[in-house]
Amino acid sequence: MSKISVSHLSKTFQSADGTVEALKDVSLEIASGDIFGIIGMSGAGKSTLVRCINYLEVPTEGKVLIDGKELGGFSEKELRKQRENIGMIFQHFNLLMQKSVLENVCFPLYIQGKKKAEARKKAAELLEIVGLADKQKAYPAQLSGGQMQRVAIARALASDPEILLCDEATSALDPQTTSSILELLDKINKEFGITIVIITHQMSVVREVCRHVAILKNGEVVEQGLVSDIFTHPKTDVARELIRKDTGDEAEVEKTAAMQEIQSGEIIRIVFSENSAFEPVIANLILTFREPVNILRANTRNVGGVAKGEMVLQFMEYSQNTEAMKHYLEECGLAVEEAPEYAH
Repeated sequence: MSKISVSHLSKTFQSADGTVEALKDVSLEIASGDIFGIIGMSGAGKSTLVRCINYLEVPTEGKVLIDGKELGGFSEKELRKQRENIGMIFQHFNLLMQKSVLENVCFPLYIQGKKKAEARKKAAELLEIVGLADKQKAYPAQLSGGQMQRVAIARALASDPEILLCDEATSALDPQTTSSILELLDKINKEFGITIVIITHQMSVVREVCRHVAILKNGEVVEQGLVSDIFTHPKTDVARELIRKDTGDEAEVEKTAAMQEIQSGEIIRIVFSENSAFEPVIANLILTFREPVNILRANTRNVGGVAKGEMVLQFMEYSQNTEAMKHYLEECGLAVEEAPEYAH
């Protein structure tokens, strides 16, 4: 297992329009054996960051350390050796279309100088791990997107890496296939102790499999911490927006015409804890304060394997009890935060 430290990392590019600051003073600590998410909107700098982590892009400033060893201090030969310890999977799989599934997995082993019989034996074992033992002789064009990504994962594991970097690895897949790939990555993490970094723009990916997350905006880390903490208490607008846009397969109650009867007042988002999930909290709230509360949205989401209930509530516009009701909800063990972004 390997720990990754990113210290005050910046990356600038020169373009026809001038200097572009892709990353600005980024610092991260990714613990050995963690599944760490890096999330942000398009153009946030996610892919540049992951390429800096394995020095495919050389940072303009700052350091990247793997188990305390600074990559910037390596020679080209040492860097190539270090990269054998870092597997990568990509959005579009990057398979060799003219080669069979087995030969695709063998490819990095041949580069390492493994003999054909040894490489094929190991490739077959890896295909068993990713659930494609029966597809050894197939070609990529004969596979589904999810199967191609499983081949790519097997190929990434061929060099026995201690780190696996996943750059938008599920973006080209449907939700059901995405879940199966995330389950596979979780299994690999648990069985082999590989440190996994997942680059994504989808909060659903982060909340399903990651333990920690860093949120990027315009090349800067604006928020980082435990996924469960950020989901429950997002501190930045970009985190709230990512949570708001997060959709999954869970049933969700959206606005209805009947809900519009309450004039628009303050809007809050609440998250149910394990202790409060089985209590009729909203019903008790209404009975206690004797005024209606508008439920704008309600759903249940999987956050790191734990079901989290979420509601967006709207109080009456001229209510005198708003602060008291928020305090009541907090006393019931719920996380409460303002959520004006849901007012549309």
